[in-house]
Amino acid sequence: MDQLHTKLLNNSSWYSFWHKQKGHQLFHWVFFALIALLFVLLLTGEIKKPGSLKGLFSSAYRMDPPLDGPFVPTPPRPTLRMPPSTPATFPTTDKEFVTELYSCILGRQPDDWGFNTWLKAFRSGSAATHLYHGFFDSLEYQQKNVSNQEFLVHLYNCILFRTPNRIGYGDWLIALQDESRTRAEVLDPGVLGSTEFLNNISPKLEALRPIQPQTFSWQMQVLALDGINRSQKVDIPVAEAVSFIEKRSRFKFSYAVTESSEPHGYTRYDCGEGPQKCVVVNYFDVNPSIVDALPVADSYLLLWNSNSNPPLQAGSTWGATEGILKQGTKRPYATIPVDPWWYNNDPHQGFSSRAASIVTHELINVINSKLESAPYYCVPLTGTPGSPADKYESDRLAKLTDDCYARLQAQ
Repeated sequence: MDQLHTKLLNNSSWYSFWHKQKGHQLFHWVFFALIALLFVLLLTGEIKKPGSLKGLFSSAYRMDPPLDGPFVPTPPRPTLRMPPSTPATFPTTDKEFVTELYSCILGRQPDDWGFNTWLKAFRSGSAATHLYHGFFDSLEYQQKNVSNQEFLVHLYNCILFRTPNRIGYGDWLIALQDESRTRAEVLDPGVLGSTEFLNNISPKLEALRPIQPQTFSWQMQVLALDGINRSQKVDIPVAEAVSFIEKRSRFKFSYAVTESSEPHGYTRYDCGEGPQKCVVVNYFDVNPSIVDALPVADSYLLLWNSNSNPPLQAGSTWGATEGILKQGTKRPYATIPVDPWWYNNDPHQGFSSRAASIVTHELINVINSKLESAPYYCVPLTGTPGSPADKYESDRLAKLTDDCYARLQAQ
C-alpha cells in the first residue's frame, strides 16, 4: 500500500496536489470505515443477496425497509416485450377517423352499414370517447381474445396515435396482470381520461366534426277532407315525403293535420275527359270557417277524395299570388286527390310509397313557388326529364344553392 502511495505521489500531479490538502487523511479513515461496515453487514446477513453482491443495488430490493422488519424484496418488474406497434395515422376528416377505428381496433375495413352508422353518430354530436367505447366494448373486439400486451398497444396506437412509452406501458401491464385494474378501467378513465388525450387528442378529433349548416324551419298545415284514411292517405306518404326533402336540403319540416268530413265543392276544368269534366279542390271550395281556423303556416296541403270525378292531375300547387291569405300574406298550398288508383303505398321508382312520390313532388313545388319569386329570386327547382322519381326530385333539391339559402337567411 505504501509503495502504491509513493508511486501515486511521484507520478500523479492531481494525487500529489490532493495529498497536500487539509483533511485528506480523514477521507482515508472514512473510506476504510465504510468498507469495514459493508463487510460486517454481509457477514451478519442483514443484506440478503439473490446470488451475487449486485443484489445490493438491484431495483428488486426495497431501499426503505418497513418499520417492523428487515429489508423486504419487492417483485421485479416484468420483462417488457411489447407486440409490434404501428400507430394509426391521425385523421384529417371525420370519415378518416371512423375508417381508422375499424382498421386500427378491429383490423379490417369498415362495412357500409357500420361505417354510415358510426359516421352519422359522430356528426350528430356523439363524442369521440363514445365511439372508442363502442369499438373496444364491441363483441367483435372481445372475440379477438387479444392479450393484455396487445390490448395496451391498441390503446396507444389507436387512441393516442403513438407507440407506447416503456414506463406507462409497464405500469398498465402490471396493473392488468395483478388485476388491480380491469381493461375497462384502463380504457376509461385510464387512457380516455388522461391529460394527454383530453388536452391534445380529443379537441383535434372533435374539430373533425363538420360544422352543421344553418337549417330553415318550414311549418305546414295539412287539411284532410272527406274522412279519408288518416294512416294510409296522410301519415305514411307525408312522413316519407318530409324525410326525403329534409335529407336533401336544409329545410326542417313540422306539420300538423286537421281532419274534416264537411262537404266541399270542386273547381272544374276542361280536360281530355271533356269540358269542365276534371276537378280540383281549391281552398275556396272548402267551408271558409274551416280554412280560417287553420293556424298560420308557411304552406298548406289539401288532401281529398275526387268521388268518381276525374281529377285534373295527380296534384296541383298554387303559389303565393293565389295562396291562402293569413295575417295579410298569401301562403302557397298544394292540393292532391287521394282516391285515384295511383295514390297508393306501393314502392315506386325509389320511393317506398308511390303516394309519397306525389306528395314530395308537390311539396317541392310549394318550396319552389316561394323561392323563385321576390325577394329571393332563386334558380327554379327543375329536374332531369325521364329520370326515376327519386332522382328527379333529388336533382330539383340540388338546385337549392348556398346563395339561395343565404338570401333566405337574409329575410
